Amino acid sequence: MLIMRHRFARGYCDIKRLEGTTRSPIYSYLSSTIHGLKVIRSYHAEKMCSQQFLSHLDDHIRVYFSILVTERWAAIRFDWVTLTFLCLVTLFSMLVRIYHQQFSTVDIALTLAYSLNLLGLFQWTIRFDRKKKERLN
Repeated sequence: MLIMRHRFARGYCDIKRLEGTTRSPIYSYLSSTIHGLKVIRSYHAEKMCSQQFLSHLDDHIRVYFSILVTERWAAIRFDWVTLTFLCLVTLFSMLVRIYHQQFSTVDIALTLAYSLNLLGLFQWTIRFDRKKKERLN
């Protein structure tokens, strides 16, 4: 789990940095276009400016799509780890119930509920830690 988090965090930070660098030309081009609107209209360069803006926008959308794909990759991997952990908890609690007669079915259900909540909290913590680091950068 920590290896996945480390790989995810390192790649995600690089993609977020790239997203920031592709977002900047959009805002600067939009600002310069608004300020030079009279000149653009006088030279009939609307189509050229529109194509340049759409080119900047396409670059940004490609990087933003990579961010979404990376987040989904991590979510699927964390869900698989959660599923594996829940299967192990279920198996061990049932084995203890069968062989030692110490757990009741209510105890098993409570154990599963707590482990599911714990893993949900763990995934939230990983994502929150990532978002907190984003705000600091």
